Amino acid sequence: MRPASAPVDVRHESEASVTQDKTAIAVVGSGLMGHSIAQVLALAGHRVAVHDADAAALASVPARVQRNLGELVRWGMVDAADAAATVARLSLSSDLPTTVTGAEFVFEAIWENLAAKRQLFGELDRLCLPETILASNSSSLMPSLLQSDAEHPERILVAHFFNPPYLVPLVEVVKGARTSDDTVNRVYELLVRAGRTPVLVRKEVPGFLANRMQLALVREAIHLVEEGVASPEDVDLAVQAGFGRRFCVAGPMGVTESIGWDLAVAVLNTTFPSLDNRMTAGSLAEGLIERGELGMKTGRGLLRWTDESVEAWRSRMARALVELERNEAFRP
Repeated sequence: MRPASAPVDVRHESEASVTQDKTAIAVVGSGLMGHSIAQVLALAGHRVAVHDADAAALASVPARVQRNLGELVRWGMVDAADAAATVARLSLSSDLPTTVTGAEFVFEAIWENLAAKRQLFGELDRLCLPETILASNSSSLMPSLLQSDAEHPERILVAHFFNPPYLVPLVEVVKGARTSDDTVNRVYELLVRAGRTPVLVRKEVPGFLANRMQLALVREAIHLVEEGVASPEDVDLAVQAGFGRRFCVAGPMGVTESIGWDLAVAVLNTTFPSLDNRMTAGSLAEGLIERGELGMKTGRGLLRWTDESVEAWRSRMARALVELERNEAFRP
């Protein structure tokens, strides 16, 4: 189902090469994810129309994209001319029909609410040509839920980007029960040519692929703190200085294959019975919410945060993601 061609990174290609195959793309929703998804696609040479009903959010898109691109220019990932051309490829509209008219792909990036997404996809199904592909950036809602009322369900799927899309290359391509293979292939190829790293989720499940693995780790991390096994700081440090480094290069399957399944099974059988298997977030996390200790946004969660430490964390994260992208050893 994956295209036969190898991934192509067009982020550093010349303006002449990327504009030869321009595609009209629409992004509905200009928030945290939407503006960055639009940036990624525009940087790859496509004309991108952005829609949002919030006039202030929509008007701020160019400035936010310019800020992101400015970081990439400073880090040597994009040259100034390509950055300027990227912004020029963006257009803004508060009118949904105007935004999606003539688009070959529509990426939805509104808030994570099933009723709102269903309503939007119903509108898009009526407004767009039958061949227009409709992709949701949902992080948890299965595409079949969005296909249920559509006249053309075969062109609907999930393309789940990760925050921030312009620094994290992964995109989960999730096939719904009635999504056509052609739809999957066209989205996969578009993402590859935009310098992303798509993974195909062949069978839809809640949380898809990456979030299921990530949340399994978070569940056990919460359990270890609750049980007094380690502090929140040491839980993070164990991942950062230990297996997180190996997983970043080889992934869990590759690492397990390297040590051998005979040893792995012995460890799994010893450890699995004691792992947390709760069905809810648990008292530790729920207690934090009750006390208004939400993490960075309130200055305290399990860790304490100041304006300075938040900015330092975000700057460190951005620099690290850039270095990972720059270093070929970390590329899959």
